[in-house]
Amino acid sequence: MAPRPLLSLKKEDGTGDIIIFSIRFGSMQVFVRRNYRLPRFDAYVEWEAAGYLTYEIQDGILDIQHTVVKPELRGNGIGEALLEAAVKYAEKNNLKIKPTCSYAAKKLSPNGEMASGTCCPLQPPK
Repeated sequence: MAPRPLLSLKKEDGTGDIIIFSIRFGSMQVFVRRNYRLPRFDAYVEWEAAGYLTYEIQDGILDIQHTVVKPELRGNGIGEALLEAAVKYAEKNNLKIKPTCSYAAKKLSPNGEMASGTCCPLQPPK
């Protein structure tokens, strides 16, 4: 298992919402921002769209619905970066996570590489 990359928070607004951060996977720099027009996080590699994660918030639960990465960029940590953004956003806003998306469900499972304490019985990410 590859070591987890370090998260570098670049900018926050007054409410603590993640606006943009960057994360490095090998030689690839992935930038993720929360899209304020749509309920999703957008990922960019070299400032070109690389993927997105959609979600819905209802009754204090952030439901991760879809994680999409361009086929030619899959396997480079972009999905993980998007999921990391959603987890951080949920933590900062005291939301529980419901991983409807199969990718998120796999990664947020106790046997996955990432876990969150925002929904039973998972542990917070390190």
